Amino acid sequence: MLPDDRRREIVQKVRSTSFLSIVDLSHEFGVSEMTIRRDLDWLEHMGRVRRVRGGAVIPDDQLQELSYAEKQLAGVERKSAVARRAAEMINPGDAVLLTTGTTIRLIAQHIETVDRLIVVTNGVDIAYELAPCQSIRTTLIGGDVRRSYAIVGLGAEKDLAGIHYVNKLFMGVDGISSLHGLTTHHPMEARLYSQMMSIADEVIVVADSSKVGRSTFSFISDISSANLLVTNADADPEECQRLRDSGLEVELVALS
Repeated sequence: MLPDDRRREIVQKVRSTSFLSIVDLSHEFGVSEMTIRRDLDWLEHMGRVRRVRGGAVIPDDQLQELSYAEKQLAGVERKSAVARRAAEMINPGDAVLLTTGTTIRLIAQHIETVDRLIVVTNGVDIAYELAPCQSIRTTLIGGDVRRSYAIVGLGAEKDLAGIHYVNKLFMGVDGISSLHGLTTHHPMEARLYSQMMSIADEVIVVADSSKVGRSTFSFISDISSANLLVTNADADPEECQRLRDSGLEVELVALS
């Protein structure tokens, strides 16, 4: 087995059991404990596992969601670069869906002068940014408000069911990986995002490089349901290639 394949299986096994020991992994894969230690060191560096005495566990930040304020402070330069590029893909006269999230909010700040734009969003933060814009018609779907300013629940799903088509969906995620697909922390958010994907002609995932190769609690969709990932040029190159091999177009954005 190639090291890359072994590491992917290690991540999958740690996620399914919460903890795996170096001794067990060494026996299972038929390699030395030193090889497993090197694998775990690499996976920890990439943020996919956390090393503990004798083995590895799931990283804490993949089980618990950061607050909105904490997200705003994390990776601002990377998020801004991704948001600027994504905003360039929005044209006058488009009808677009925007999810909530700190990167999506940065997109909203870049499109305030786009003419004849229709925006549908489940983000209170996004609606707040776009409400003063005279050239943009903004629709905020109704439902239950999460601490991330995302609106979810049956009310949101019912509102969204009345929308039959948009040109583009710009979707923020908490994780994107070739192995686990598109993921987020909250199950109701995942269900709503899956519904959004079904009505968009083009699904554009916007995620800074820390989200690439990562997976979190709730599954949104397989990679095959998305058209394009916009992320940073320092994203894990091996994972980016695996995403491309899965049929996803990946655009890498340099920091300005």
